[in-house]
Amino acid sequence: MGWDRAQDLAWEYDYCAAPSACVQETDEVLQLLAGETGMNISTVQWCLGVMKWDEANVRRGGWIKGLLVGAMSWPCSPMYE
Repeated sequence: MGWDRAQDLAWEYDYCAAPSACVQETDEVLQLLAGETGMNISTVQWCLGVMKWDEANVRRGGWIKGLLVGAMSWPCSPMYE
């Protein structure tokens, strides 16, 4: 769910030249975040996806999105510390 966000992070922090051409670097970013937070890689990837959903603008139903993102981000508390 958060693979594209991890690619964006790898590109933003100059780990690779283009987001679409950095598979290994994206794995390294996920491993780095997992090591820093003490979470496993799949949970880090989940949390990056939830953060991307949280950034999305919706025309209607923002309160539903807020509830869903709040529930989905429950396992992500180590990333927010």
